[in-house]
Amino acid sequence: MLNFRSSIYAFVVLLAVICSIGHTAENKIIFTDDFNRKDGESLGKKWLSKGTIILKDKAALFKPEEGEFRPRMKHAFPAQTAGKVTVSFRMDWLRKSEGTWSFYMQLGNSKKMPKYLVYKEDLAKGIAVNLMWGGGDHVQNENPGTFGYFNEGAFKKLFVANDLKVKSTVAKKSIVTIEVDLDSKTYNLKFNGETYSKLPFDYKGPIDTIRFITNGCSTSGFERSSIDEVIVRSSAKSTDSPVSGIYYAEKMASSPHFKASGIAWWKNRLIISNRLPPKLHTFSSPDKFAAFKELTHPVGVAVDPQGRLLFTEKKDNVLYRLARLSSDGVEETLLKATNLNHKKLPSTGIGSPHFLAVHPNGTIYWSGFPNGGTRYLLPGSNEVTVAKPKIVHTYGIGLSPNHDWLYVNSKIPNKDRRGIWRFPVDSKGRLGEGKFFIAIDQFKTTHIKDLPPAKDGSDSLLGWVGRLQGLAVDRLGYIYVAGAEGHKSGAAVAVFTPDGKKLAAMIVGQPGVNLGIPTNISGLAFGGKDGRTLFITGAGTYRLYRVRLPVAGEVLSRRKVNKDHR
Repeated sequence: MLNFRSSIYAFVVLLAVICSIGHTAENKIIFTDDFNRKDGESLGKKWLSKGTIILKDKAALFKPEEGEFRPRMKHAFPAQTAGKVTVSFRMDWLRKSEGTWSFYMQLGNSKKMPKYLVYKEDLAKGIAVNLMWGGGDHVQNENPGTFGYFNEGAFKKLFVANDLKVKSTVAKKSIVTIEVDLDSKTYNLKFNGETYSKLPFDYKGPIDTIRFITNGCSTSGFERSSIDEVIVRSSAKSTDSPVSGIYYAEKMASSPHFKASGIAWWKNRLIISNRLPPKLHTFSSPDKFAAFKELTHPVGVAVDPQGRLLFTEKKDNVLYRLARLSSDGVEETLLKATNLNHKKLPSTGIGSPHFLAVHPNGTIYWSGFPNGGTRYLLPGSNEVTVAKPKIVHTYGIGLSPNHDWLYVNSKIPNKDRRGIWRFPVDSKGRLGEGKFFIAIDQFKTTHIKDLPPAKDGSDSLLGWVGRLQGLAVDRLGYIYVAGAEGHKSGAAVAVFTPDGKKLAAMIVGQPGVNLGIPTNISGLAFGGKDGRTLFITGAGTYRLYRVRLPVAGEVLSRRKVNKDHR
């Protein structure tokens, strides 16, 4: 049970909310409450409260009780999944005595937050912005009035504020401003003229609730204790809308022919892993192609949160390798094995590395084709973990926007086992046991209006995508899987809803256009200036293809996190 006097998590509440998916006006106020209502016992405006909080002097006044530990005040909003919001409020609290106490402000997801606080860990579950103002052992015995934040269970001090015994800490206008960036999973905190930048989320979102919590706050310990002038503004436009129906890919006439594997958008250009000749190539808008780097046997490519290019190399009996390239050209080998064959792979180590995905915390995942299973490397570790179950013939790989699921395509020949596996991802990047998530042979295409008929006359999705290779995920969580060789009808990209229950869209070639899309798709990657161009490569000899979509790719939400606050 949680010891009320010595709990180490405390917190300040703040708020966010929400642009619904679709267009939102820049700097538009989406929630505000100045509490300018008649004094009384009820907060009103759909605030939920426990304990004694009343409206007094046009503010929300807390009347703390010694040892009280509970969520005191919270409000729910429409869920925000992407974009930015700015939250500001007046924190009119002033401490006038010593002791162990804490006041929390939290911004999180109501579905993940526990209804009751029983254990100290409950203070972090489902919480993205996790702030605290307190004293004593709650803030690791820092000075009274220490203000900071929690990340992965550790409290990090930022400054001291509003301790009446130290006049220099008292802010005349205690306005707290939080600039939340749901794409980068960070926020900036502004207080008393200072800015603390790129503080990391604990929980990755979505966000739909704010709450205030008190612990050990006595009536006699505070000269003032109210919250006022809560304002939430949308600070970015979001025009993403879900894909639906049919989209036509185009062959890029200026493109050379490639025998490509993986592709990734890096430093405003597309990186193309070409198997023959074995080089990384680049495409830059509008039509510039160039050789970039010669490698021994390039396969998968991806970008990590620090902006480095990751790549794999693989050839039986010669080289298996995982490496990365910094923006200034410094190359580093992370894992390497020679003289291995996929038929006799050890149960540990690099396996047969193929395509790549990267968690915002730096965890690297890769598929194993044709053997080796799905494997990953945690930040700062040299020990490779093999995910369970060990699935052979895995190819495309990608993370959900909240980075809580890892999707892996299985290219296995069995028709009833062709599909997507899904592995749960915890906050450290570790994988739980995977399950078969989307079975391709269970889907029909008849509901997709104007979709050209498959050459075999079948209305089954298997007639279009056959065996699976490339995989991508967009910012709304829709999952894109690419058809490969071994079927009669040509190729397409099938797009599934995030729950895996519906075939939402199909990407195919223009009717009557020969090879309007590769019949052996290998790689998928979102890119372009706004992230809404899906690039498509073929494993045979093909030019580069692309299609414009109404939504950006998830990969664009991964940005560099300030190392001081990781």
